[in-house]
Amino acid sequence: MGRPDIITNISSRPLSDFETEVLSLGLKFATGIPKPNQNIDLVTKNYRYKDSEFQQGYIQGLLTSALCDPPNPTLPKRYFRALEALAKDPAVRITTADKGGGVVVMDASSYLHKMTDLLSDENTYTKVTQAKVGRRDK
Repeated sequence: MGRPDIITNISSRPLSDFETEVLSLGLKFATGIPKPNQNIDLVTKNYRYKDSEFQQGYIQGLLTSALCDPPNPTLPKRYFRALEALAKDPAVRITTADKGGGVVVMDASSYLHKMTDLLSDENTYTKVTQAKVGRRDK
C-alpha cells in the first residue's frame, strides 16, 4: 500500500478502502498498461525513417503482438475498479495538492467554484480573445 496520509478528502463522497489504497499510490504511478500512443509511435516510425523492409516487418510484428497480446497489468483489478468508479463519478474531482504531491478529492461544484475564483483574479490572469489563444507575443 502507498501512503494514505497524502490523501485529503474534502468531498461529500466517502472513499472506499480500495479507492483510498489506489489514491495513496499518488497520481503518477504506472498501471503497467501501455498508452495507446506507444503503439501508434511504432507504426509511424516505419514512415518517418527509411528502414529496410526487414526492419519494417520486424516493427510491424512487434506491433501486431502488442495489440493481440496486451501485457498483464501490474495494478490489481480491485484498484482498476476503484479508479473506474472514481472516474465515472461526475460529482468529484481528483487533483494534486499545490505542495507536497498530495492527492485532493473534492466536490466538482467546489472545484469549479475555486477555479472560477482563481481565474477571475485580474491581477494574476489576463483575459484574451479566442484569436490570441495559442499565439505567443514576443
